Amino acid sequence: MRLPEERLTCSCGGSHRLELDAVVIENGALKALASYLRQHSLDKNPLLISDDNTYEASARQAAETLRAEGITPQEHVFVRAGELVPDERALGELMLTLRNRPSVLVSVGAGTITDITRYTASISGLPFVAVACASSMDGYASSVAPLICAGMKETLPSVSPQAIFGDPDVLAAAPARMLQAGFGDLLGKLTAKADWLLGHAWIGESHCPYEQDFVDAAVMTYLTRAEECRPGNPAYAASLLEGLIISGIGIAMAGDSRPASGSEHHFAHYWEIRALKDGRSIPLHGQKVGVATVLIARLYELMQQRAAESGDARLRDVFQKLGAAIPRSDYCRSLLGKAGAPATYSDLGIPKDWVIDAFREAMHIRERFTILRLAEQQGWLADATDRIISEL
Repeated sequence: MRLPEERLTCSCGGSHRLELDAVVIENGALKALASYLRQHSLDKNPLLISDDNTYEASARQAAETLRAEGITPQEHVFVRAGELVPDERALGELMLTLRNRPSVLVSVGAGTITDITRYTASISGLPFVAVACASSMDGYASSVAPLICAGMKETLPSVSPQAIFGDPDVLAAAPARMLQAGFGDLLGKLTAKADWLLGHAWIGESHCPYEQDFVDAAVMTYLTRAEECRPGNPAYAASLLEGLIISGIGIAMAGDSRPASGSEHHFAHYWEIRALKDGRSIPLHGQKVGVATVLIARLYELMQQRAAESGDARLRDVFQKLGAAIPRSDYCRSLLGKAGAPATYSDLGIPKDWVIDAFREAMHIRERFTILRLAEQQGWLADATDRIISEL
């Protein structure tokens, strides 16, 4: 995979630095990991970080491969009765392992493991390398970490890995729900783009065409292959991971998640917080993002119609400018169907009242201008919510 050139100056008026210097997605990626650690003088005492699932999927093999290559790693395996949560307990547990002075942190897993490792690297100053076990999310290359702090989900500034490694056979062996999550995460870039452009047009928020084009290219390349989103397909799993990494690079260049995360992610985060409070287990983040994308796309359609009928010339002009950037809800739903992914809240096992509450409350997850905030400002959100709920 070819990485973008670092841009120290850009037409947006900002500068973009890329910490990631290598991406290897190929058979034998774990041997490439060993070579990378040696070449960068990180091989003296690497710490492999996994959980009891990813240890069996890849971390055990990673440790054995490193030993065969003459590198002796430390290993830390998170063990939980349920799902591993990226919270204070997990961060503290990992921080305690640093007393053994590792030379580099190597995450072996997917979203949760990568984010715990990423944030630990950012506060410890240690180098960080990621080994992907599933094509399930865009956070591998990201420079932010979604964490649970005092029961609330916060996205905190962090660091990108120096390198990312993925073996197509390992990626293809991941459960179907993880591929669906990766696909849903990519689908969410459609409404995230609309939200970013809306913020630019309505409140003058800065917008970088270079970062936008970069994310767009990844999205449109891989969404069109939805019917290939099935386990046991190494070529597609590797391609999907590449698209997710490209999207994550957009986040890393921006320094925050704006190029790839909008109101659809706020819905997903809101549902995750509700599930934590209620002690419920619900599907993966990307699966929720996919369903939320359909809902937000429908909200955009209704807002576009209301704007066209309103007497507010500025509002009409803004929606005319957004134009093709507004995704069609039926298109989003059909893509999820082709990918075999959940397409409705009932597919996720989420109660209808959580959906209703998300329309009202998810915008407060973080200070970011989205279609939800505009709809609320115009006094249209309640009516639009009722309309969408009646259609479900």
